[in-house]
Amino acid sequence: MGELTINELVALSFSYLKLRRYADAETLLKPYYDNPQMKTGEIIINYLYARYNGDKASLSKKAKEKIINKDNVVFSNDVIAVAWHFAGNDDKSLDFLQKEINVRPAHKYDVLNWPVLYELKNNKRFLKITKLKYNRDKNNSEFQ
Repeated sequence: MGELTINELVALSFSYLKLRRYADAETLLKPYYDNPQMKTGEIIINYLYARYNGDKASLSKKAKEKIINKDNVVFSNDVIAVAWHFAGNDDKSLDFLQKEINVRPAHKYDVLNWPVLYELKNNKRFLKITKLKYNRDKNNSEFQ
């Protein structure tokens, strides 16, 4: 595989997360995550999710360190929303998600299928913000 663009890295890591191939996502993103100049929020978020999935305390700590408390970097509202979700503050998370959808309405489709937000799939406010219905089949984690 040749050198991937940032967009290709994000897309591939997104696919790995959807397939629950966390080790592959972590391996793919680690060199970029370790770069102190990394400012692509989706890469940071996807790496954190792959690396710390299941370890909520570490995930919260790293989200605060890498996204929430970074005053010198501007991240998109969806990235900040995920970071607040990782930090355990879903109200603040949904505030930022609402801002994101207000600015870029079509982006709700990306947000709906971003595995890092699947935990919010039954949250009434999340569903209201995205204005889509969740397929409540327990074997299906997709939105309609």
